[in-house]
Amino acid sequence: MAEISLTIKRVGPGDPISPPTLKVRDSQKLDALKRAIYQKTTIAPTKQSLSFNGNILQTGRSLAQLGLSDGSTIDLREYVDLPKYHFLLTMIRSHLHLAHNRGSGVHPNSLF
Repeated sequence: MAEISLTIKRVGPGDPISPPTLKVRDSQKLDALKRAIYQKTTIAPTKQSLSFNGNILQTGRSLAQLGLSDGSTIDLREYVDLPKYHFLLTMIRSHLHLAHNRGSGVHPNSLF
């Protein structure tokens, strides 16, 4: 039950986390770490995917059970809200269909 310092590295789009370190207890569950990350980044725990040494961390286990120790680096990926992006892709595709039908030479399916 020691206090450990973890570095959180954001992977993918978004601003880096500043400061990138969190102090937690190694006896805490992963859910507690996700809540601490939420307080620092406003990324909801349900939108976080955390990995360590290439392995996705599973909830329900303590940080020590997951192999995390003082100085470990956690990779944070944010799940994307697909409905929003699906809407944008649908709009782009419909505009490409219009352009194709007007003889632009660009086929909408060639881009996706």
